[in-house]
Amino acid sequence: MRKRLNVGMGDIKITDDPEVVLTALGLGSCVGVVLYEPSRRIAAMLHVVLPDSRGRDEKDKRFRFADRAIPEAIRQLQAKGANPRKLKAAIAGGAAMFNFGTASHINIGKDNAAAVREQLRLAHIPIVADDTGGDMSRTLIFELETGEVKVKRAGGQEESLANLNAPAARFLAERLLAKAA
Repeated sequence: MRKRLNVGMGDIKITDDPEVVLTALGLGSCVGVVLYEPSRRIAAMLHVVLPDSRGRDEKDKRFRFADRAIPEAIRQLQAKGANPRKLKAAIAGGAAMFNFGTASHINIGKDNAAAVREQLRLAHIPIVADDTGGDMSRTLIFELETGEVKVKRAGGQEESLANLNAPAARFLAERLLAKAA
């Protein structure tokens, strides 16, 4: 029987239990990140709240920030035997949830998504799937047993975003064919 493990705001969960389904609920401007090492079948899910921790007190919740959470998740995965050079990522969220009018340039979701992408770039981790932006919240789901990443938009159906066990080129081709059909 599958066990759902919820990843709260500013949290990191690591698992190598094939029965676990990692879930980050209510990703509005926040960004959910899946880091997966297929050969070891170990994964982390993060729920990033803000882009960076500059000027923040160390007492502030450490894993809320992309610049702290992603390196820490990589460290924790490596401590459990994952090879950081084999990690793949999938990200979702980063929506523009707060409309302050046309004169506003504040888009926390866009800033969060950009910060997550930058941290993954710095760590040399390819993003296999990216479902960010827009103005709708999402739930990010990762099934460790199958390697499947799913997204459920508010009021919508669950849809497959990627399979992190599949070679990226094959998966992208399959996804494009499915969209064309």
